[in-house]
Amino acid sequence: MINQFLSGAVFCASIVVALIFWRMWRDTRDRLFIFFVAAFAVMSVERVLLALVSGHNESAHYIYLIRLLAFSLIIWGIVEKNRKGSGVGGLRENNRSVALASSRMAPTLSVGWRF
Repeated sequence: MINQFLSGAVFCASIVVALIFWRMWRDTRDRLFIFFVAAFAVMSVERVLLALVSGHNESAHYIYLIRLLAFSLIIWGIVEKNRKGSGVGGLRENNRSVALASSRMAPTLSVGWRF
């Protein structure tokens, strides 16, 4: 019973994280974020399947291959990001996307606040 509850909590967290990365991708159009969206969506599907296959089922270990797929997507995205960002044009594009993301996501302070 507690395993199903925890799997549901991890499912909800995975969906929330995937939606956050989706928003970041929408703002920056950086492909790394799409890989993270796909990975966390796959992780949420894995958690649902893990909760549905409860008990001592002999084929339950195949579900963990889905988690391997999710982690492989993250590694693939990071490797692709490092390969594309190695040139001068890639660095300029990365700096622009980071500046764009930080300007949209950073909270604004009122005039009375001084730090």
